[in-house]
Amino acid sequence: MRMTQRARRAGIAAAPAPAVAVAASYADVVRQVLPSVVLIRTADGLGSGVVLDRSSNIVTNAHVTPDSTSPSRSGAGART
Repeated sequence: MRMTQRARRAGIAAAPAPAVAVAASYADVVRQVLPSVVLIRTADGLGSGVVLDRSSNIVTNAHVTPDSTSPSRSGAGART
């Protein structure tokens, strides 16, 4: 169901998408994003990150590499 411009201006939310459509779009997103997910290894353990750009800059949470000076990374989008 598409929202009308009038409903959008009034702040009325659109009806939720059918479960089948949501599942299909979720699978599509996973398929698209998965190649950019990387595994990050540090002396303290493992974490994950995502390749941000074509220069292979990686985004991760601070707790993944708090004191690490040279974490290694592996995955479809990582360059080591």
